[in-house]
Amino acid sequence: MKAYLKLRNSKGPAAEFAVEGGLEIGRADTGWELVARQEGKETPLGVQDAMASRRHAAVYLEGGMLMVRDLGSLNGTMVNDRLLPEWVKKKGSAALQVKDGSVIKIGNTEMEVRIDAAPASEELQRLVRELRLESELSRRHPAGEAQRLANCFRIILDISNNCCNTDTRVKDLHSRLDALKEYMADKGMIAGVDDLKRRIGAELFEEECLREQQVWEVRTFCYRFVEEWGGRLM
Repeated sequence: MKAYLKLRNSKGPAAEFAVEGGLEIGRADTGWELVARQEGKETPLGVQDAMASRRHAAVYLEGGMLMVRDLGSLNGTMVNDRLLPEWVKKKGSAALQVKDGSVIKIGNTEMEVRIDAAPASEELQRLVRELRLESELSRRHPAGEAQRLANCFRIILDISNNCCNTDTRVKDLHSRLDALKEYMADKGMIAGVDDLKRRIGAELFEEECLREQQVWEVRTFCYRFVEEWGGRLM
């Protein structure tokens, strides 16, 4: 997965820069220019912004997701015109996942998010859409094994596409995870599902909907599953 931020209010061609691991965005140590800091190095972004704080926000990759967190700015950090959750002036905010096409606003500067999908996930999504997942797996595995693996990937992609939101009830997620376990043969994978269910069940009742933290955990689980097993089996 690769992520990029593209400035929207710069003069002339809009600057675009990559988020490699993680970076901090804020004003330069002297003056009003906005910079990206990474491993002690400052990269000027070609924008003057007096509304931005010197240490304004962090943008980073974690568990296959792009996250943003306010670092204690005076004016807050916004995603799609909404302040980050739990933001407190000079103290910061909780982290929020940002998706492709989202707009991060720091001071008066807007940055559009561009995310290149992970190859394994992209390929699996395409094969599911084209109804060719099982036949593709059959080229590398015995028929019964290919069918079992195809069912695993279909359920994982269903969870990733339809359950990673705060409208999903815990019991609906658990039902899909139980269905996933029926097709799993690897003990480590089964243990991973049980651990995810146990963590969520300890924090929420069956009829409750997922919260942002649980959504993040489910997304991370799906991403790791697809990247590890998709790359290994496809």
